[in-house]
This record gives sequence, structure tokens and C-alpha cells, in this order.
Amino acid sequence: MPQRHDTAMDYRARMVRVLRRLQEAAGAGEPTPSVEELAKLAHFSRYHFSRLFSSMTGESVAAHTRRLRLERGAGELAGTDRQVLDIALACGFEAHESFARAFKMHFGRTPSEFRAGAREPLDLPAAPNGVRYGPDDAAGRFVPLLRENPMAEVKVETVPARRLAAVRHTGPYHEIGPAFARVFSWAGPRGVLGPTTEAIGIYHDDHMQTQPEDLRADACVTAPPGFGGDADAGVRMVEIPACVCAIGLFKGPHARFAEVYQWFFGTWLPASGHEPADGPCFELYLNNPQQVAPEDCLTAIHIPVAG
Repeated sequence: MPQRHDTAMDYRARMVRVLRRLQEAAGAGEPTPSVEELAKLAHFSRYHFSRLFSSMTGESVAAHTRRLRLERGAGELAGTDRQVLDIALACGFEAHESFARAFKMHFGRTPSEFRAGAREPLDLPAAPNGVRYGPDDAAGRFVPLLRENPMAEVKVETVPARRLAAVRHTGPYHEIGPAFARVFSWAGPRGVLGPTTEAIGIYHDDHMQTQPEDLRADACVTAPPGFGGDADAGVRMVEIPACVCAIGLFKGPHARFAEVYQWFFGTWLPASGHEPADGPCFELYLNNPQQVAPEDCLTAIHIPVAG
């Protein structure tokens, strides 16, 4: 296993390649490179690249690219006499209106108002973590949003394969409760539930990269051999293969999961000496959130890593 310091520097160098590629595309007015292309460039798992990017930079790829294009536009407005429409098109916007709308939302001024005050110092909005920077600085910026360790413990171990009865949830992750209610209502009368039954949530998408209405998750309970799915009830059988996982034990409310994942991907993983592996993150719920206070909820968050 590589030394942790070396691994952290390697993660940073690989992500810098991605940031520079995004800057090149924004500077040339080219389409944003695909996530597949960026993951390949960084030699990161396609499955977890988006989470790594947003956790290490504090922005999704889309938000980062949009900001770069707007800041390029601000520079053009301040330093040239080009028409606003020409600047908008050069920055990758399809029309003057969409550029002007996005520009005002970002800078608080229309392009014309910005140009009129161009002799004033350029005051770029703060990045999500409070650091102010311009496009050239972004390639060196890695400031995790959550510095303290929120986990009770983190360990790496091989976890067994699991066969699960699952109900698909599409939408904001915090609204997955009804899907769990459905799978438990289906499992109870069929004798699937018992003292060793596990409740598991499988989360397929990065909430910072994917629109809330398009997020995909599976609400699951472990199922013994011999049980099949039930299309009428919206229940299907899925499997999590045996794999090596980084397992973080978190005690606290589910409302903190976004910042917990931020720390796991943005701080722990780069310093761990481990590489993320293909496969979704999943959560093993160790007690019932309906029976304990939010601060007493226990969750084992699993991130597949290369063995």
C-alpha cells in the first residue's frame, strides 16, 4: 500500500489534471468534457468520480464549469469591447438571454452594468468553502468543507455478499422513507423479517452532480434463499457481491449524511492509501431511526475500495 501522504498528493495531482482540462474547455468555449472522459483522465473509478470531484473541490463538475465560463465572460466584459452576444457565445452560452440571466445571478449585476463599472476591482463571489479565487487559482484549490472527523471509526474489510429485496426510489435521498415502508410491508407477511435481517440503502448517484428528481436509490432488506421478486409490489431482487469496503461508523442524524460523505470522499479517502472501486455506496442501518433519537442513529457507510 502506498504511503498516505503520497496517496493524498497523487489524488490531488490527478484532480488538478481534471480541473485544467475543464479550464481549457471553458477558455476555448468547447463543450464540457463528459464525466467518462474526466474520470479516465484522472484514472479514477467512473462510479465514484463525481463524488470525489465534488468532495475535493466543493462543487459539481457542472457548477464548476458554469462558474469558469461566467468568470471568463466577466474578464471579456472588463477587458474588451466585444459585443455581449459574442462573449456569451464564446463562453459556451447559446443566447444573450441565458448568459445575461446566469451572469446576474452569479455577480448580482447584468453584463452591461458590470461593464459600466469595469474599472472597479473585480469582486468574484466566494467559492462554496468561503475561499475567493479566480479561474487560474481553481486548479490548486482543495479545501474540504468538513475538516473534523464525523465518524466513530473507519475500517477497511471484506464484506460478504448480500441478496436483497429492493424497492427503487427515484428522487431526493431524504425522501426514501416510503420506499423502505413498502419493502418492509412486503417482507413482513412473507416471513422475510427476522432477528438477523439487515436494512440497507444503496445510493447510485452523487447528489451534487445529479438533479434531485433524478437521484436513484434502493431501499432494501436482506432476503433468504428461495425468495423472488414481486413485480406487482415493485419489489425486485438485487445482489451486493462480496467486496472490500471502507466502512465508516456514523452516530448521528441522517440529515448530516451529505457532509459525512463530503468528509469521507474529500478527506479520508485521499489520505487513506486506498483507491475507490466500481460499485455503489451503501448504508447499513444498525438501529431503527423511528425508535431512537436522531443523534443516536447508527449507520455503517460502505464505500467499495480496490482490494
